[in-house]
Amino acid sequence: MSVGIIVNFSAGAHGRLNPESRTQLAEAALRDCGVEGRIVFTRGVGSAGGLAREMIEEGATLLVALGGDGTVNDVASETVCSGLVFGIVPGGSGNGLARELWIERRPADAWRTALQGAERTIDAGEIAGRLFFNVAGLGFDASLARIFNTFERRGLQNYIMSSLRELLSYDPAH
Repeated sequence: MSVGIIVNFSAGAHGRLNPESRTQLAEAALRDCGVEGRIVFTRGVGSAGGLAREMIEEGATLLVALGGDGTVNDVASETVCSGLVFGIVPGGSGNGLARELWIERRPADAWRTALQGAERTIDAGEIAGRLFFNVAGLGFDASLARIFNTFERRGLQNYIMSSLRELLSYDPAH
């Protein structure tokens, strides 16, 4: 295995791609780019980091995350000190880091970039021992993110509705 692919099948606003479709896209990308790899699926919130560690131990030279910002952050955090290259295929409802890096939205294009694109170095930040790569939210933003992460369905409408509810009930810390 030279490429480890970690797929979050629950990422995204409306389940745009089911696990089979996401697997087929990943397999096609590996085949088209002439690369060997192994595809694994997350098992819930926070499991992507453990899968990344396993793939690093198995000798992966490139890790690719297909998912949203949470999946991307978990996998990227494991690559920081490993020397591995990390690729992103946007599959979440927001895809903040992928947008900031101008990663293609079309899956086939994003896969090609993740597997064969030019390497770029980005900064990582750390708060309380936890790494982040795009933004870190505190206070209201962090509270809203915690609430939003409990929702089964994602998307802008749910984000706006939860924001309004949280605005009415948020009790800031001092």
